Amino acid sequence: MTTDASDTALGAVLEQKTGGVWKPLPFFSHQLRKPERNYAACDRELLGIHLAIKQFRYFLEGRTFTIYTDHKPIPPTLHKISEAVSGRQARQLAAISEATTDVQHVSGKDNIVADALSRVE
Repeated sequence: MTTDASDTALGAVLEQKTGGVWKPLPFFSHQLRKPERNYAACDRELLGIHLAIKQFRYFLEGRTFTIYTDHKPIPPTLHKISEAVSGRQARQLAAISEATTDVQHVSGKDNIVADALSRVE
């Protein structure tokens, strides 16, 4: 699953590697509400991952999967225990870590589909 967040929308795509090639399955896009637009970039990306897991839960439950994000601070955030976070961040991080702990960084130029879905106006 790859995710991306912009200032106005979030996007994600669930992909499966078949024969060495990534094939897109379902897509997800979420227009940010006014309060969500004020979130910091890291918080918007966390929201995108959290909502994508909820959206794709029927595909993901009981399976091992990797989340790819172009927001570099996200992967280490899941492994920090002592850092103080807001209640919203704590809930989202808990939900994400219940689904998977495999969150990896991917460069923006390699995150084309999720990036396009987050640019929806």
